[in-house]
Amino acid sequence: MRPRQPSRSGAVEAWPLTTVVLLVVMVVVFGIERHLAPGEEGTLSPATEILLGGLSRTLADAGQWSRLLSHAFLHESATHLIGNGVTLALAGCVLERIVGHAWVFCIFVMGAVCGGLASLLILAPAWVMVGASGGIMAVLGALFMTSFRLPAGRARLRIQAQAIVFGLPSVIPQHDLAHAHISYSDHIGGAIFGLSVGGLLLAGWEDRSSRPPGVLEASLLSAIGVLAIGCSAYAASIGYRSYGPPSRFIPPALIPEGSADIVARGAALAVRYPLDARSHVYAGTTDLARNDMPGAEDELNQALTLDAAAPGFYPQEFGDRVHLVLAVVLFADGHHGDALAMARPFCLRPHRIYPTPHLEALASKDRLCD
Repeated sequence: MRPRQPSRSGAVEAWPLTTVVLLVVMVVVFGIERHLAPGEEGTLSPATEILLGGLSRTLADAGQWSRLLSHAFLHESATHLIGNGVTLALAGCVLERIVGHAWVFCIFVMGAVCGGLASLLILAPAWVMVGASGGIMAVLGALFMTSFRLPAGRARLRIQAQAIVFGLPSVIPQHDLAHAHISYSDHIGGAIFGLSVGGLLLAGWEDRSSRPPGVLEASLLSAIGVLAIGCSAYAASIGYRSYGPPSRFIPPALIPEGSADIVARGAALAVRYPLDARSHVYAGTTDLARNDMPGAEDELNQALTLDAAAPGFYPQEFGDRVHLVLAVVLFADGHHGDALAMARPFCLRPHRIYPTPHLEALASKDRLCD
């Protein structure tokens, strides 16, 4: 079968409406991000990304699956947004002329979901994901496959070359896949989905038809997708009100570094950020270092209460470490049985990372994990 270029009366769309709308939505959402986090001038902190709808395995395990969609319309910085926006504009406009409005929307949305799912399977539980990369990679993958529908020649080769140039570097990790700054798993998941859908469309595309198969089905899926995006936006707004404004959390620049810094600033951070569970852990660690056991126990119990009130916000290992510190305090107060039970969640972890060397020494002395 010789590839044929879709006619103007068919799948070729003179105006890439879907691509334009997606770009506008991403820009508007980024403006909302900056409005809700005015103090963060550069890259958004992970805490703020979570408040606005970012995705992580910890949050998904807490039942917040709507973040598979909401995370795709968030961006951590203006540079992140511009890079994704330019790629989507170039690839989306061309793909939309080949397969039409509805299919581009379906490919983007479902590619974003597949990219998010791939990241949940590969990345660390506490890794927070934002960005449209999964959806954009799906668009690039589908563009490469459906470009074979166009007549052979320079135009088709140019489109394929652009898809490869933009897509290939995004799926080749430059670092360890589970710890890279860029979520390559998101890119890979979206690309696999886009290539698969593009291949299916190409295989089922009738020789004399100017439109890809399943246009009606794609339109119905698009309507469902719009509704799902609206629900995810509503869930993000509920989460923002539930967790509170970004100002309640310690900024990344103020997070203590090392045990000496924790002891020096822990109490002050608890006063300044009383609604952040981490600040109370720092204060409790400070009290423990000063042998103030009642004060340490009070601070650590406050940390556990705040952790329980924000399910999924703090990674599981955070709560486990709080239990460890509290166990040390209980053991020092003579409650040995309660201390061993309190330390159990931390001790059961396959890879234990102690908050400070001092705590490791105390836990070892008390034999809390033996």
